[in-house]
Amino acid sequence: MVKSLALAAMVASAAAFAPAPFMGTRLAAVKAASSAVTMSVKEMPGVSAPLGFFDPLGFASKASPETITKYRESELRHGRTAMLAVLGWAFTEAGCHLPVFPNAGTNPLAAAGQVPFWGWAQIFAFCGVIEFVQAKIRERPGFQAGDYIGSGDLMDEGDDQWKSFQTKELNNGRLAMLASIGLIGQTAIFGQNILEQSTGKATLF
Repeated sequence: MVKSLALAAMVASAAAFAPAPFMGTRLAAVKAASSAVTMSVKEMPGVSAPLGFFDPLGFASKASPETITKYRESELRHGRTAMLAVLGWAFTEAGCHLPVFPNAGTNPLAAAGQVPFWGWAQIFAFCGVIEFVQAKIRERPGFQAGDYIGSGDLMDEGDDQWKSFQTKELNNGRLAMLASIGLIGQTAIFGQNILEQSTGKATLF
């Protein structure tokens, strides 16, 4: 009897120090239990001053939770792509190129036309791989919009700092989307990159 109790105590002690199961496996159960509680669209990350909740055409107000999730994921993906695009644009204007393109120009629009066919084929193939991987990740139970690395499994959605971080990412992405449009438009109109235009050499005609 004493040996049985001792064995049970040892097993219980070992179980107490055993690693917890991966949060991703528990997240679905937790969210399923709280699925009735849906965060109001006006309380989602990204609602910030000075505009606050900006939905003048009422798209978000009339959409279902599933559609809102698609909207948010699209916004995050476009914002992240735009941030990388602005960074790549700056590197191109600074003359930083891959070794395989040593003679590429510093005008990003012109440099894009200098990429050979197989270069574009590799770019599209790489984008296809990313799309495939992301599609598989979206099938994960408890997937949250834009969370491709599982960071949401480690964060408390009620944490103000985590919500603030998400809002900052969204706002930076929104700014980058506007910036990328401005960079493309201004370069296309003046025919010179932004650094050249900043020196006063650019002319409209």
